[in-house]
Amino acid sequence: MTQRHRVIVEAHLILRRRSADGVGREILFGLRHNTGYADGRFHLPSGHLEAGESIEEALIREAREEVCLDLTPHDVRFSHVTHRSCEGGRIGYFFTVDSYQGKPTNGEPDKCRELAWFREDALPGSLLDYCRQALAHISEDRLFSTFTCHCCLGIWRHHRLALGLRPINGGDIEGESPLPLLGEGDLSSENASAQLHETNRPHLVA
Repeated sequence: MTQRHRVIVEAHLILRRRSADGVGREILFGLRHNTGYADGRFHLPSGHLEAGESIEEALIREAREEVCLDLTPHDVRFSHVTHRSCEGGRIGYFFTVDSYQGKPTNGEPDKCRELAWFREDALPGSLLDYCRQALAHISEDRLFSTFTCHCCLGIWRHHRLALGLRPINGGDIEGESPLPLLGEGDLSSENASAQLHETNRPHLVA
């Protein structure tokens, strides 16, 4: 009997507020620190679904643990779901919250160096790749997407070459976009943050 594949399920919080100039919105991100995964990169408050939880309950728990906000199911709006085939397989649910009580504060300083607000049209350069893609889909009202990291794409290209198939790095197959080969501008590495230079100035949370 074929063993069923299991994936990790994640809940992501898109906490928004009006920009200081009253034009557009800002999203809250945390700078990952001392976690062993993507340290030095910005990401949405998020976490794994635990046994017995609904995905909304997981989001509300993570909001309380990471940014010290007590949300209710009425505060939460489903925005997107993405399937990542890399990292063993993960399903990420994204929920938007525009109305809430209290002020977000860093509830896990051992894992998050700082919280910062960024405009929706000026996201941090060191934002995790799949998170950036999901936010782009959300801005276009797309509810579902898939994501494959550049590391996996590099392995896929290696297999294509081994089979004598044409490389796709130049976007030479119809529908393919040019993408860097593994090791050429790959931002999916945990150590890539050292090579990134932040260009957008965040509004830090005091």
